[in-house]
Amino acid sequence: MEFEIYKRLELQEIVQNTEKFDLVLAIEQNPYISIVQICNSKKYPGIFLVATIDICIPTNGVYKGLDIRDKEEIVFYVPKNYPLSAPSVIPARDDFPTNLIPHLNTSVSGTEIKELNLCLYRGDVSEWFFQCGVYAFCDRVVGWFSDLVNGELIHNDGFENVRITDQRDILFMDYKAMTNYIKSSKDNQCFEIFNIKREGLYWELTTQKFDYAQHNNKNFPCIFAFDRIMPETDYIVNEFNVFSDVEIFNSATQVKKGIRRYRSQYLRYIKNAKKIPKAIMVVMAIKRPMQVLGTFDKFDFIAFLLNFDFESNPAEFGDSTVYNYATIGLVNKELAEKISGTEFEKPDISMIGVGAIGSKVSMHLAKMGYVNQKIYDNDCLLPHNLIRHEEKSPFMIGAPKAFVAQGNIKALFREDTKSSMEKVDILEDDVDFNNEIIIDATASERCLNYLSSKEKITGCVVRTEIFAGGIVGATFVEGSNRNPDIYDLRVTLWHKAIESQGVRDWLLSNEQETNKELYIGIGCSSDTFVLDDATISNHASIVPHIVNKYVGCNEGTIVLNYFDKNSLIENHIQLFEIESFEIFEENDWCIHIKKDVWDNVKIYLNDSIENMGIWLGTINLYLKRIVITDTHIPNDNRRSSGEVIAGTQGVDEIINKYEEVTNGLIGYVGEWHTHTGDSACPSSKDLVAFSQVELGRIILMTILGKKEVKNFILDKR
Repeated sequence: MEFEIYKRLELQEIVQNTEKFDLVLAIEQNPYISIVQICNSKKYPGIFLVATIDICIPTNGVYKGLDIRDKEEIVFYVPKNYPLSAPSVIPARDDFPTNLIPHLNTSVSGTEIKELNLCLYRGDVSEWFFQCGVYAFCDRVVGWFSDLVNGELIHNDGFENVRITDQRDILFMDYKAMTNYIKSSKDNQCFEIFNIKREGLYWELTTQKFDYAQHNNKNFPCIFAFDRIMPETDYIVNEFNVFSDVEIFNSATQVKKGIRRYRSQYLRYIKNAKKIPKAIMVVMAIKRPMQVLGTFDKFDFIAFLLNFDFESNPAEFGDSTVYNYATIGLVNKELAEKISGTEFEKPDISMIGVGAIGSKVSMHLAKMGYVNQKIYDNDCLLPHNLIRHEEKSPFMIGAPKAFVAQGNIKALFREDTKSSMEKVDILEDDVDFNNEIIIDATASERCLNYLSSKEKITGCVVRTEIFAGGIVGATFVEGSNRNPDIYDLRVTLWHKAIESQGVRDWLLSNEQETNKELYIGIGCSSDTFVLDDATISNHASIVPHIVNKYVGCNEGTIVLNYFDKNSLIENHIQLFEIESFEIFEENDWCIHIKKDVWDNVKIYLNDSIENMGIWLGTINLYLKRIVITDTHIPNDNRRSSGEVIAGTQGVDEIINKYEEVTNGLIGYVGEWHTHTGDSACPSSKDLVAFSQVELGRIILMTILGKKEVKNFILDKR
């Protein structure tokens, strides 16, 4: 054992006979690896297997001419808790070209061993080893060297970061913001003195220029230096102990200039020599030939604290000590989208209501890249809200829920979000919504009706709420040009009780309640209402997926999420795609008729005799809207070219059926009949019929002519 590594590890051969364990047996059966010695260490626990590996060198030579030989000596380190922890493989040769090779770890995980070792698996290598076993492990070692000599260690997944050992602390920074600063700079080589601040357990580099007058215990200077011309291709593995160690990078010259600038400016503002600092933070942006792992561009960032007496000659700090800091990128929109798989253009969000379900939907969307949200909620966070709210900190109790939700987005995305807390009541103030997605999570009927009547809304409204004691989560997505809108979709859902047992069971779940109480969604803010956070989270979790998939579709969409914690195997999702409605206006009333219903009625205009039917739907007095979801044509209508006399066959039955299965939400709302001519003006007989309509209700009478349609709202209240 002639290499220095054996001295550093203080290896000594195990002379006595030892029972061979599975890794040794696997190596002996591998045709490319041979064990030379089995050793232990005076310094570290565990077993060390000194071995040789045969490497098949490509006929055209090793990739990039690397000094890799057809036989290399390696060391398997077998930890004490093997096989729960995977072995590590350490190149033994002193001049092994580690500075040119990616995928090397700087230390052996879980130990004090500071030796470069093979990065065999992207992820938890111990978990992989435990599942795949010793033979797959040996094959992977052979495969690693094969990938190395063939130039296949990097599969277009990015250039490896500078390997930093003995990190003193963590410096968070926005990689995207710093990269944009570099790209926008008028100089190819430059420096800037930014502000760093202490944030709890870590430091954070900001994009704010350092204010010398504000130097205190929380704000410190950081020299940020870069060179964007020449890419640096070496994989740096040597430790950074003094400043001269980092002078291998092109941007070191800019660091020196920054230190001189800082010293002169600091002395100008601070006259007391005792306050002159003895250290300064430095961040260097290293340009690489390809995108760097963990970032979205070609810049690798290294950070260190430079100890330097600023009273001395600023040109003489090559021997000044540096303490390495780990740089970790802050979360931004780009990273969130990449991780979430949602890399597409997104409109802004107007979030109305951020209580139990709304707060979760808001954060789910933010983490998918919907980082710009206008948040509306006048309510304040109370102690019991924390049980079901996205916010977990009791320190936010008493704060407006909109402020809390905005703060959570800003805390995560910092400068990458324009989210705002809108201090208005949308039901009382005139709010202009643009082309954003409006998500209503209020469970408020007033809000539903308001949004359905708001003519200035040009975007898409999505409403989500929970019914039936938490068992049913319903999400409504409006169609193109808000047709159908959320109220049309709500009524259509009631209509679905005819064909859907799940909808029927929900509407009939408590017949003792009045209709209004039945179909209002659950307001989960009360401390007397029993519903667990996990159930709410289940309903909230599908809403962002619905937004991604169905916003912008021509049809409207209704998604029902059935989740019963007492019957988990029966949980499921039901989806309805709803076509646009035919819309008519009559004075200040609107009549919305389901397209398939209207198409079926229009067919009778082709007949030479008149026909009639009843309208089934609902009437909303606030919206002054009649929504038609079905029609019934009696088989015993007496038809002629001049008139039609309404039959009665099946009329009572279908009205009763709808009222029964929808719990009175859908019923008889009027009638229609056709004319054989072009005109839809009422005849004398029609007028007599209108006058005979029963008192106490509103009735819709529709007349269809070949060239026109007229609707008559008969208010007999």
